Amino acid sequence: MKDNALPQNTDNSAPRLDVIKTKYGNLYRVTYAGMTREHYQEWQAKCWYEQVLEMWRDRFKLSAAQQYLASQSNGYCNGRLRDKT
Repeated sequence: MKDNALPQNTDNSAPRLDVIKTKYGNLYRVTYAGMTREHYQEWQAKCWYEQVLEMWRDRFKLSAAQQYLASQSNGYCNGRLRDKT
């Protein structure tokens, strides 16, 4: 029996943010390390995505170029936008 019981390889998987159209509006699904969270509010999904993206970066200590390419975030929840005031 394998140590990893999940069907996907979660060791190196980057976080994913998927937008699913439903009859109630957009559903935002964030998946990372076998965990899935779903939100109907975009800001909640983006905040969670930013957090798991930081965990993923720290876990693998990616080079600056790889971090730049892997990053899909705009810093919304990390206070980077608030510095411009």
